[in-house]
Amino acid sequence: MSLIHFVAGAKNQVPRLVRRAEQDAPVVLTRRGRRVAVIISAAAFVRLTSGRGDLWSAIEQWRASTPLDSLDIDEVFGDVRDRAAGRDMHL
Repeated sequence: MSLIHFVAGAKNQVPRLVRRAEQDAPVVLTRRGRRVAVIISAAAFVRLTSGRGDLWSAIEQWRASTPLDSLDIDEVFGDVRDRAAGRDMHL
């Protein structure tokens, strides 16, 4: 859970707020009731900025590490699609 602290009072308590953030408890700083900043741990910052890449890169990585030949697609998706002919359309 995050601790909410006023900016004006935070300047005198920076060491305590940083210790709290290091324990993976974000500290939200507010000014006049509005959130203006957040103090987080270095580990949390690295997780947020690690540059995980985009979706297509993740798909390509998965495809490279998964033997697609061995997947039985019909077993997984065989009963997903309704094979009925559908309805007659009169235009």
